[in-house]
Amino acid sequence: MAAWNIVLSGFFVHDPILYYLIYHYYQFINYKTAEMNKPHSFIYAWVTQKILIVCSLLFLAGCEKANIPNNGEDSPGTEIQNGRKVKVNITTIDDLTDLKQVCTRISYCVFRNNGKLYSIKHQSITDKGFGSPTLTIEDGQYHLVIIAHNGLGNISVESEEKIKFKDNKITDTFAYSTNIDVESDKTISVELERIVANIRVTIPDPMPKEVKQMEFYYTGGSSTYSSLSGYGSVNSRQTEYRNVTDDMIGKNSEFNIYTFPRDENGEVKLTIKALDKDKSTVKSIQYEDVPISKNTCIIINSTLFKGDNTGGGNDDNINVKPDIHIPINSSNITDITNCY
Repeated sequence: MAAWNIVLSGFFVHDPILYYLIYHYYQFINYKTAEMNKPHSFIYAWVTQKILIVCSLLFLAGCEKANIPNNGEDSPGTEIQNGRKVKVNITTIDDLTDLKQVCTRISYCVFRNNGKLYSIKHQSITDKGFGSPTLTIEDGQYHLVIIAHNGLGNISVESEEKIKFKDNKITDTFAYSTNIDVESDKTISVELERIVANIRVTIPDPMPKEVKQMEFYYTGGSSTYSSLSGYGSVNSRQTEYRNVTDDMIGKNSEFNIYTFPRDENGEVKLTIKALDKDKSTVKSIQYEDVPISKNTCIIINSTLFKGDNTGGGNDDNINVKPDIHIPINSSNITDITNCY
């Protein structure tokens, strides 16, 4: 310990806190050596292990905290109290004038020029003034992003390039993005555009009675949206489930899933599984290169239940239809997944 005291005295000159920590570390080693009646090498290893565990837990906690999104999911949003009054009027959405036919939630995100989130306001379909809020914004230049969708929670915003949706579930989604210069009260007229690709799977064969749920697993698209590029910003692995009800048995069926294309002309790999009550696979089929693009409906006429097909389905009939509108039943908004 005499030698260590000489070394530590050198540290003390430059950093008394470091001296304090190292000195008490070795004091603790000597204490545990006497208490546990073990050699120094064992005590060094034992204490170091404990320190590493604590440091690892602190590191993980710090990482998790850093990834908490701003104003996410069920947060009411962050609004500014003093400033100019900016009235937003959504005039059309997908060439329609009734917002409630196509979306149940709208978020209004205002970013500063440096990309930092300035304020955010969320609206749900039952709110008064749905689609026509008044935002309070201080003088300056901003980037306004409006997201309209049908998710079961509000969006969460990590940055302009990382706008996420509750549970990473994507529904029919629309957006508007523009730069605004606020110097006085003003009104902005907005036309929203569809920003997702819709993959519609039609199964012309009767639904087997043992099938209780359909699973759709697809890669190549994104569940995170960038308001700067207008496309998906993350290469996601998406999984969607659709329950099979008794009235669907013995009939043909249709299912809709959504994703954000990551560029102008993208492709997804899609695996469809029919599951029984125990989640075991009854039938499955895979599509390697399904083309996707924004504001487009891709219709797959699937041969899932034909013969013993459990392999590829690239010979199935895949049609692409642009600008297709899929209305939801606005009177039933408790479970939006049933509307698709």
